[in-house]
Amino acid sequence: MSLFQNELDVASIDLNQRLKADIQHYFNATGYTVVSTETISKGLLGLSLSNLIPKEQYIANIVCHSARSFKDACGLPVKLIPLLPTADFAQELAGFMAEKTAADVSVALLGINGIPKNDVLISRVFIGYSFNKNKSVKVLELSGSLKVVLEQSVVATLGFLQTLFLKYGKKIAD
Repeated sequence: MSLFQNELDVASIDLNQRLKADIQHYFNATGYTVVSTETISKGLLGLSLSNLIPKEQYIANIVCHSARSFKDACGLPVKLIPLLPTADFAQELAGFMAEKTAADVSVALLGINGIPKNDVLISRVFIGYSFNKNKSVKVLELSGSLKVVLEQSVVATLGFLQTLFLKYGKKIAD
């Protein structure tokens, strides 16, 4: 391993720890509640959030793998569920779950994994947010091993969530 790679790995670990600490501080300071829905990270997003956010503020994490799970677990009308995840669906799902659970923050982490080639997976990831009734979506193309794609998905979700705290930190009056 080169000195550069070693320093890059140390910097990445430091950045990830700082990002997690910032998210934890934001939720502690605001008292915001959060709900998450995911398909691609197999529960990793929910685990990460539940380790950062006080239990009384973390409403739920729902892992969905089919239209039936979106319908049964989330209460989403079947007509709104696409065959494959899309950016629009991620954004609408985040808004729907925020409204349904009365959460201040809702995150929907959805994605499509391609067929691995030489142990490299290319994935398209859609991250929908509802943050104090402000909706947004991010679309990412990630590549690497499944582990790398899952980690990148969660770190990206937390990174964009951090920017939303800076942009929409105060609640909109109902």
